[in-house]
Amino acid sequence: LQSPDSSAAAAGEAHTAYDRAIRILGELSERYPEQPDYRHELAVAYNNAGNLLSETEKFDEARTLHDNARTL
Repeated sequence: LQSPDSSAAAAGEAHTAYDRAIRILGELSERYPEQPDYRHELAVAYNNAGNLLSETEKFDEARTLHDNARTL
């Protein structure tokens, strides 16, 4: 069982990782638009980051990320 502090730390680390993945995959998607896998993985990263924010009740931010995933 995790303490609230360790759960918050894990969520923060996950958020940092998703932000980095979104940045990298966004750059790859722009550089190689003919590669649909980059856009797909970018959408997955947006969706997962949105899910993480929903769990912490940051619903407006989560909605924005889910909208970004849908537009890809």
